[in-house]
Amino acid sequence: MKDMIFEADRKTARQGDSVELRWDADMPDSLSVIIDNGIEPRAMQVGDSGSSRIYIGDSRGK
Repeated sequence: MKDMIFEADRKTARQGDSVELRWDADMPDSLSVIIDNGIEPRAMQVGDSGSSRIYIGDSRGK
């Protein structure tokens, strides 16, 4: 039994790039993905499995 699988289609990204995130979780509670660009973290409520493409805009740090 898996607890959670979380993958990205690339290991590094720069400003202007996009990253596809994929997840699959065996959790009965709600699930959030938090994106922290070093300026302002954003949270997305997501289902137990799915994917989302995020675009790297302004960022501070790595």
